[in-house]
Amino acid sequence: RADGEAGASLPVSRSASRVTNAERGIARSIPASMAAARVATTTSATLTNYNAKGLVVLLDVTAVGAPAGTVTTIELLAMVGATEVLFATLDITNLGAIGVRAAIAYPTAAITGVTAWDAAANTVIPRIFRVRVVHLDGNSITYSVNVSFIN
Repeated sequence: RADGEAGASLPVSRSASRVTNAERGIARSIPASMAAARVATTTSATLTNYNAKGLVVLLDVTAVGAPAGTVTTIELLAMVGATEVLFATLDITNLGAIGVRAAIAYPTAAITGVTAWDAAANTVIPRIFRVRVVHLDGNSITYSVNVSFIN
């Protein structure tokens, strides 16, 4: 496999100064939360943005309970030491069926009149951040969250 592709192993002797853009997470996708059934708000592990200005958040819903679970927002949280600071909220309003919802956070993202996105935020992505999916109720919904960095 090519250097930086999924599943590629890196040489043990590789120095930090020789890390490729693909290994840094520039212009690629990474999982924020793996697929699982959830009934409450969940927060991803800490993610690192090396040089991207924005990102696309993909919420892939694979099952909804009866009644359908409700996710109200995706929150992007900057990390200041061990403290989470909310820097963007992406409202997802059309949840309730299986499918992928896409939201964008980018410096020039349109906040109103969004047609290509389920939600948008006009913001820059900090170096260290987390993704939180906020549930409105306790009904089950199965989903995964992926982020794709935008330069």
